[in-house]
Amino acid sequence: MAAGLRARLPSPAVGPAEAAGGPYFCALGDNLSLTTRLPVEGLHIDAVRAPEQVESVIDRLIPHQVLSVGLVDGRNIWRADLAALRERRLPLKVRLGQRLWLAPSCSLLHVPVDLRQETELDAELVNGLAFARQKLDEVVTLARLIDNRATPEDEQRLSEATRALDARRESTRILPSPR
Repeated sequence: MAAGLRARLPSPAVGPAEAAGGPYFCALGDNLSLTTRLPVEGLHIDAVRAPEQVESVIDRLIPHQVLSVGLVDGRNIWRADLAALRERRLPLKVRLGQRLWLAPSCSLLHVPVDLRQETELDAELVNGLAFARQKLDEVVTLARLIDNRATPEDEQRLSEATRALDARRESTRILPSPR
């Protein structure tokens, strides 16, 4: 199938299209070379489900291409480990500069909209949750942390996320994340 697709694609020499694309819920795998040669301005990859592909994709990007890296899991309701994500992704910022975009791993249609609407959930549980609105806040916070533009609100969000993850690990009532 890749050979048939390759034959129909315009040459990257034609110039980039004003579009971005990427796989959904998986690694590029055998399609890595093909995907990074597409005539698009950017690619999105899911670094939650396939973190091993990030460096390989960067190594093959065309110089003008943007890489959108899905760092925050769009398929669960748990807070992200902002401190760990910041440390793992700082080298990407060094390599890509402004060509690095941060994003959720996928569409947030798989999670509820806003945790603030949940008024009857147990406080211990709420502390470890992030719904769509909160996940977008996590992405924005990560971007600012990586760019050294963190606001006091971002620093507070980082601190709260770290405390929430520690509490979740120690909880006898809340199961650990599968990842």
